[in-house]
Amino acid sequence: MSATDLRPLLDNVIAQLQAEGKSPSVALVKSRLGRPCPLPLIIQALQGAPAQPPAQEKLPFTAEQQAWIQAAIAAALAPLQAEIDRLKTGEPR
Repeated sequence: MSATDLRPLLDNVIAQLQAEGKSPSVALVKSRLGRPCPLPLIIQALQGAPAQPPAQEKLPFTAEQQAWIQAAIAAALAPLQAEIDRLKTGEPR
């Protein structure tokens, strides 16, 4: 197979990796090819591949979930804060 025959195959493998959310590398491309390919050709294909667009930032929690988390943390910390306050004032248990 000539270099011009392998280029579409390389581009296809790189596109598949990007579609899976993976950053294409020489090792990933080589493992997906399933046939021998000259290393310079893989590198050339990777250099010519379009950069992966940055992922959109997703908010990890909804406002309702954030409120629940804050309430749970406050409830868990309340006894600890009470103990700290008790120790500061020197009150016996």
